[in-house]
Amino acid sequence: MNERLSPLERARRDRPTGIRTPEDLGRALQFARYSAGLSQRDVARRLGISQRYVVEIEAGKPSLYTERLFAMLEMLGAHLELLAPSAAERHGTEPMWMRVATPRDAPLLHELAAATFPLACPPHAPTSAIAAFIEEHLSVAAFERHLADPDREIITADARVTWPSGTPQPARIAAGLPDMLVAYAMLVYGAPQDPDVAAVVSGAGVVELSKCYVRPEQHGTPTAHELMAAVLAAARARGAATIWLGVNDENVRAQRFYAKHGFERIGMKRFHLGDRVEDDYVMARAL
Repeated sequence: MNERLSPLERARRDRPTGIRTPEDLGRALQFARYSAGLSQRDVARRLGISQRYVVEIEAGKPSLYTERLFAMLEMLGAHLELLAPSAAERHGTEPMWMRVATPRDAPLLHELAAATFPLACPPHAPTSAIAAFIEEHLSVAAFERHLADPDREIITADARVTWPSGTPQPARIAAGLPDMLVAYAMLVYGAPQDPDVAAVVSGAGVVELSKCYVRPEQHGTPTAHELMAAVLAAARARGAATIWLGVNDENVRAQRFYAKHGFERIGMKRFHLGDRVEDDYVMARAL
């Protein structure tokens, strides 16, 4: 199966099993950074070094220190290993398989959206308005259009299984397709069309986090954090410089989650739900 992988999964696939060269070390550290949901800028700021230095380390640029280190390892017949557990592995929960959705996922995305969209709506929202929104904007046909749009990217989370060889495989490969998805997010690349958002978000390399939902039984697990790490990595891979989102002003739980991931409130916009007009906070962060 020719599966499109997120930057995190590509880094997971390409990470070396043993570190014998500066290039191996760079790839291993890049995977560790993706797993932690950090950008090169984040690492540089926390360590008090230049971003260029982080770039050079991940590119495997040799230095006098690394040349001597790996020469000594070669002489001794030894190599290094780097352990970089994911958030799920650190918390002892079942890891998720993050991947880019394909057209075959449209029915599964519709089912997941129908189960999770109501959770983000304010308590006073009429159920009829919520149902109508799902029918119009989150139907199978709507997701088929989203998946065919080159300016949109949908990332999903599948539960993972382990084959007898010990090699993790996505559940969709083990059983054709998963019975359900546990989380998804949709990125929309390009300048914001909403005038309220355009007034506070501008410049090149803008991407909207249009949707970010996790099944309620996954709340309190690292799944949402792993999904956000995959989202940020995917946006950076497309050259995005700023990511923004809208969140209902009454959805305090979601606001706290986004704030933990570096998003800050920068404005307000309106969201139409049936005949009602809801108020959304606009939150954004640099990538």
